[in-house]
Amino acid sequence: MKSLTNKLLATAAVSALLTCSPVASDAQAFGGEPQDIWHGFYLGNHIGWVDNDAGVAFSAPAAGSAFNGGLGDDGIAYGLQAGINHQMGMLVVGLEADLTWMDDTSVAKFLPGGGIQQTFRQDVDYVGTIRGRIGAAINNAFLYFTGGYAFGQIDHEVQFQGAGLSTLTVDDGDSGSGYALGGGGEMSLGVVMGLPMSAKFEYLYIDLDDSTVTTPGTLAFVPTTSTFDNEIQQIRLGVNVQLGGMEY
Repeated sequence: MKSLTNKLLATAAVSALLTCSPVASDAQAFGGEPQDIWHGFYLGNHIGWVDNDAGVAFSAPAAGSAFNGGLGDDGIAYGLQAGINHQMGMLVVGLEADLTWMDDTSVAKFLPGGGIQQTFRQDVDYVGTIRGRIGAAINNAFLYFTGGYAFGQIDHEVQFQGAGLSTLTVDDGDSGSGYALGGGGEMSLGVVMGLPMSAKFEYLYIDLDDSTVTTPGTLAFVPTTSTFDNEIQQIRLGVNVQLGGMEY
């Protein structure tokens, strides 16, 4: 894992609002007491920015060569979420599941020697998470930490090209799993078009299992192994409809 400490610090910075925000002694909000806003079921959608903070480690033992490179790229993400909250005074705990589709393809090209161009491509199809949330209701806002299980579908391609040589391309699709960490905030919008709604801002760091692509030996190329490090960061905005419906 690359710079996991930095990701944890970023998450802590978002959630530090929990300790530095003013707390109202009589927290009246849109529609009544805080539990009237956050207690129960909700569903919604989100859109945002995604950074594919990935890398690739390449090795060709028969040729005695190896190197590490980066495939970092960014794009647009959009998806759906649903969850449930339980509120006890200021404390809010909950469980959320989401699915996010991404327009994100990362490409890195290397020419390490011998006139052979090596191209590595990673395409994130989707990622999903099932996460716990815990935080504080402050007036009409909910500030929280979140973390849990993550999964996704990521396609990889390794390609070798050389002057006068047939191009060698190996594709591999990988369903990976791992974990997600993050934090964010949600604010009640009151009743909009007859529905109790809220808006949210969220940061997520997702680390999925590494993926390995092996190319066979040919008359022109030696066997190689390429290991992709699947790390993704998301910053997203969303809207939820607060459905309630859970009894105390």
